Amino acid sequence: MENVLSRFIERNVVDINSTLIKPFNMEAYKVKLSKNSLEDYRVVEFIWNQYGLCSFKKGLFWTINPEDYQKLVLGFNNVTNDALPIIRTVTGSFIIWDQYDDEWVLMYLDIHNNSYEFYGDKISDLFNYDLVSDPVWMDDLNGEREFMALKCFPDYRSDECIVPIPALVAGGLFIPEKLHKVKYFEHLILLAELHDKI
Repeated sequence: MENVLSRFIERNVVDINSTLIKPFNMEAYKVKLSKNSLEDYRVVEFIWNQYGLCSFKKGLFWTINPEDYQKLVLGFNNVTNDALPIIRTVTGSFIIWDQYDDEWVLMYLDIHNNSYEFYGDKISDLFNYDLVSDPVWMDDLNGEREFMALKCFPDYRSDECIVPIPALVAGGLFIPEKLHKVKYFEHLILLAELHDKI
């Protein structure tokens, strides 16, 4: 398992000097992350232990502290009370460990369209491909707009995200000239409120 992760990290340029968002207790999440197998927990534990809360591919996505986002993601469709957000993307969307049809799986939360879709059975699925060459980012994780956002604002910080203004839910367009760098937490709250009014 560590060999797979090490290869992934080598390929995808982890920013190991990224500032930690907040210290946390990994053991608090062990029960949920081990629901399917202990390997799922060990994948996350390895990343958190070796690199903390950090970004991959120069900010394409970040590992995050679930505690910081658990209440916020509940404002979006179909996210359960058991959800553990473990990754966020440059545009602010999430990959979440959650229950779906009575199984623990990875779910993809698109905060812009308020959609919540199955992504994979195992957490290790996240670390078995190259972020640029593998079609999973384009097919399942809106890679075209993620890479567009990162290209427009490569220097964004961990407390920011790159989003269209106005938001898609308010009739905006996800095109380079409409993208802006905004505070992440505040924008999550705003989007949840806007989706709730529709």
